[in-house]
Amino acid sequence: MAIRLWVFSIVDLKENNIWALFLHPDFEKRGIGKQLHDIMLDWYFTQTKHKVWLGTSPKTRAETFYRKSGWSEVGIHGNDEIKFEMTFESWEKLQVKPKEPEIQAEVVGCKISSQKEKSI
Repeated sequence: MAIRLWVFSIVDLKENNIWALFLHPDFEKRGIGKQLHDIMLDWYFTQTKHKVWLGTSPKTRAETFYRKSGWSEVGIHGNDEIKFEMTFESWEKLQVKPKEPEIQAEVVGCKISSQKEKSI
């Protein structure tokens, strides 16, 4: 029986580093990578409040993904990778959903249908 791996991530708590976050290309653009990313960071920040960092190649989909996900560019890692960081405080702010606008409505009349029609 073949086992197929479509998505995985590796977090290094000792180095406060995201070593890997990979998704098979057939599963891109479905929100799966974002879900894994969010679960990974939720888990990380329950273990520690230290900022976490990762590196990725410039001009890639990964770079765009991390920028859209709220990571801050802080420099260069290795020879040519962009170094991103996420702080606990930044992650908390990203988790706060904007308040939905209140909808004010007035019920003027309605009908409830059952075996007998009633009017209110």
